[in-house]
Amino acid sequence: MSLLAHRVGAVLLAIAAMCSAAVAWAQAPAPAPAPAPAIVAPKPLVVEPAPYPADAEGDESVLLELLVTEDGHVEEASVKEGREPFASAARAAAEKWTYEPAKRGDRAVRARIRVRVDFHPPQKAAEEPPPVADLPAQPKKPAPPPVDEVRVRGVRQEVGTTTLGGSEVRQLPGAFGDAFRAIEVLPGVTPIVSGLPYFFIRGAPPGNTGYFIDGVRVPLLFHFGVAQSVISPGLIDHVDFYPGGYPARFGRFTGGIINGETRAPVHKSGIHGEYNARLLDTGALVEAPLGNRAEVLAAGRYGYPGLLLRLFAPEARLEYWDYQLRASVALDDKNRLTLFSFGSHDYLATVDEDTGETEGATTIRFHRVDLRWDHKASKNTRVRVAGTIGYDETRAEDSGVRDYLAGVRVQWESERSRTLTLRGGADVLYDRYDVLQQEQPSGDPADTDAIPARNEVTAGAWIDAIWKVTDRYELVPGLRVDYFANDASIVGTTAQGSPGGAAWGLDPRLASRLRVTRALTYVATAGIPHQPPSLPGTIPGFQPGQLRAGLQKAVQLGQGVEVALPLELTFSPTLFVSNYLDLTDAITSCGILSERGDRPDDCASERVRGRAYGFEVLLKRPLTKRLSGLVSYTLSRSTRQTRATFGQQFPSEIASEFDRTHVLNVIGAMDLGRGWRAGLRFFYYTGRPYSDRIAGIDIPPYNVRRFPAFFRFDWRIEKRWRISNDAHVSFVVEWLNSLLKKEAVGLDCDQLPGRIVDQCKPEEIGPISVPSLGVEGAF
Repeated sequence: MSLLAHRVGAVLLAIAAMCSAAVAWAQAPAPAPAPAPAIVAPKPLVVEPAPYPADAEGDESVLLELLVTEDGHVEEASVKEGREPFASAARAAAEKWTYEPAKRGDRAVRARIRVRVDFHPPQKAAEEPPPVADLPAQPKKPAPPPVDEVRVRGVRQEVGTTTLGGSEVRQLPGAFGDAFRAIEVLPGVTPIVSGLPYFFIRGAPPGNTGYFIDGVRVPLLFHFGVAQSVISPGLIDHVDFYPGGYPARFGRFTGGIINGETRAPVHKSGIHGEYNARLLDTGALVEAPLGNRAEVLAAGRYGYPGLLLRLFAPEARLEYWDYQLRASVALDDKNRLTLFSFGSHDYLATVDEDTGETEGATTIRFHRVDLRWDHKASKNTRVRVAGTIGYDETRAEDSGVRDYLAGVRVQWESERSRTLTLRGGADVLYDRYDVLQQEQPSGDPADTDAIPARNEVTAGAWIDAIWKVTDRYELVPGLRVDYFANDASIVGTTAQGSPGGAAWGLDPRLASRLRVTRALTYVATAGIPHQPPSLPGTIPGFQPGQLRAGLQKAVQLGQGVEVALPLELTFSPTLFVSNYLDLTDAITSCGILSERGDRPDDCASERVRGRAYGFEVLLKRPLTKRLSGLVSYTLSRSTRQTRATFGQQFPSEIASEFDRTHVLNVIGAMDLGRGWRAGLRFFYYTGRPYSDRIAGIDIPPYNVRRFPAFFRFDWRIEKRWRISNDAHVSFVVEWLNSLLKKEAVGLDCDQLPGRIVDQCKPEEIGPISVPSLGVEGAF
């Protein structure tokens, strides 16, 4: 079946390539596309003249290069010509300027412009006749500095990805200003439980989704139980979400990919940053320049949700913290070094109110240190070389697991011509997994067959090409190869309980984009990713080690269109199908399989098959607009295969444990003026499936019943006061699940006399409701 799956995947990729090429060929005789919208240069709005330095002499002309953002602020100001102290004076003045942003058609875009600032010594006031009565002198408005050059470069968006900007998602009700929390509103994403950001993505369990920060793999994105991300929101520039068919540089996961990119250093004089203080946590981010070429940044957050939790559960103890440290220095115009360190810590326990003893203490933590060198080899070629070390640990009472890791990665991108760009990379990662064992009452060590202590090495290489076949048609073929090995394959011996082994994964990828008209674009993605065995969720240090059974595999296909509508609306419907082969879905194999009486010896490593298919829709207007909104809807079916049980063959395909037919998000937000902004979100999904039971055991037909549907309302209100061009303070009130709705997640069953089938009714939890009241600002 494995060979068959590979062949089927290869055929599907070939068909997708031929279909895309055929459509492109069919479009070739069409009239030449309309010319691209004209680019309008930024126009100065607030341009205060640079003061003449007190210790300077003579005339000077300084040439600056400014990066003007989409909102008209100057994000970067670098000196191209000019001597000190004039250069510093010109740069300091330019950082306070504001512009009407550059535009490509009706859309604001980033632009780099060059302006020249002239300095002349102040002239001593000459004797002048007194002014004529009733004719007061009119102040002379300074002319804006002349623009020498304008360069606008758009950022290419990968085919099949959805990008959320950090500034945009801060307006999203229920996300608490967190870019990663905003993933929940996108089509194809189904939370396990409302309010907790652990997602099934196109039918794949949470453990099959990869999390990355600046390309660095992390074991989790959210603090345990409270759903706040482990990275300061102010540090995130944007989040890229790939539900399937992602680029070749990402691999080793058969579900989706969530990659957060941190923002570049802000080149401003003096210390600047942001802060927030809320009912659940307090955080701050501070950044400062070191001379003209270096910047340092520190951010952190401390959470105290246990204080609020004790009102409902006095015995509970819950706290968390995270940190981010970054230092960056430009060695010259072509080389930059960046040291980035970040980490997270969570603690959960209960306290016996009578004895005061702590029980069930659980600690979850991880740390990463990443040193990267970015080199501009030529005008069209960029290279990054990086090394990463890390530590992961999850401990419950006196037992747990931990992972020491170290890795090196290289990636490059080279624009070979106007129609061809090549990209590639490679990496090697070493993990040392240790099991912190606790003896059983018998005196024997705990069973660690599923997650043994071991050494692991993972290595991979990838390459792809962005080929503009025509002005309308873009093709992105790619290939990735990965090697996974542990213990016996590395050092020649097998650790106790560790089935040493090795496995190869060969992952072809293909994506295409066809611009049918100026407003209509056809997109298609396909890929066959591989992944080692995984658990249902991502927990630091927990990673199954059984490679002898092979890798998990998936065949992912997606086709859709992107439609540009008036009023800056975008409409994106997509059809998708994902087939999962040799999936380690413990939710299924340790759940319904075990309850049918045929539980395997190690259900966590048992393999199952499944698929997901459906239709996704996204209608969006940028949330930074005065009147904005978003509608996302997913109609899907997620299934798993069953085995023959009780000597009979029941239907081989059933709904998966977290199959939800309909998932809907509707969001509206509005700038009310005078610093007020309000937003409302409606969230709805159908209940997950369950089976009838006899004596507590599921009976066929499986998963044909449904829990009741669930919905909730989230809202957000903000009042902002602007203190200066660079400083503001806001008062924010936000509430997730403001109607305190409860959700059915389990069954309460009774065996009644005279009835064969148990009498069951849905059992509700919650309400999971999170109110937030706080102050946030920037300086």
